[in-house]
Amino acid sequence: MFEYNYNPRTHELYVNLPQNMKFDYDFHSDVAGLLFHALGNSESNEKIDTVIISCKQDADYDKMSKAYLFNVFLYLLLHRRVKWNRALQEQITSTVSIRDGAKFQEIRMGDELKKSNQPYYVFHGDKDVQKPVDEITKLLVEKNITLDEEEIKEFLSTTIGEIFSNSINHSNQDEVFFMFDIHYEKGDFYLCVNVIDYGTCITFMVKLYNDEIMRFDKEHQQIKSISLDDI
Repeated sequence: MFEYNYNPRTHELYVNLPQNMKFDYDFHSDVAGLLFHALGNSESNEKIDTVIISCKQDADYDKMSKAYLFNVFLYLLLHRRVKWNRALQEQITSTVSIRDGAKFQEIRMGDELKKSNQPYYVFHGDKDVQKPVDEITKLLVEKNITLDEEEIKEFLSTTIGEIFSNSINHSNQDEVFFMFDIHYEKGDFYLCVNVIDYGTCITFMVKLYNDEIMRFDKEHQQIKSISLDDI
């Protein structure tokens, strides 16, 4: 869980990242919280000029988490000053790279399993997105036993393509971001695919997070307001 400390004198928000992070549901919930805190809160009078993010030197984050965080930091830079400590800088810059979506290449499973870096690709509009859609579809069909290969290919291509299409249509920027990773865990191979946009989807998720926090606070206040005479 991310920890937050606000300095009202300097208008700085300090964010301490946890010791371990894995690219899962909890991670995405924490990042939604980061966006909510850093970009302002309609229920708060806090003015935030600078976001300062730090982690410990021996923090352990997987590759996808690092790439996703870096992408979020760059987005925050459009709205706030963002600083990070040396430990976090080393964690991210030693692993993450940014690539032009037009240069997306064939996915070779063996190479992906051995790589230590994590690129993410930048696409402008729907130009060039068909290449990763075709490559992911090809990989899934070739590496799995299928009864009707052509039907499966069509289904996967349509489904994955729709994810890109939704992101492009929802984004408030002329950019969508794509990354993927293949890893081996407990005898099985896993393909993790992520498409990022900053628009309707992100805004909705942050609002949902805010509403959930407000609901919890309201219920907590109601519980505290019950006196012994009421029981």
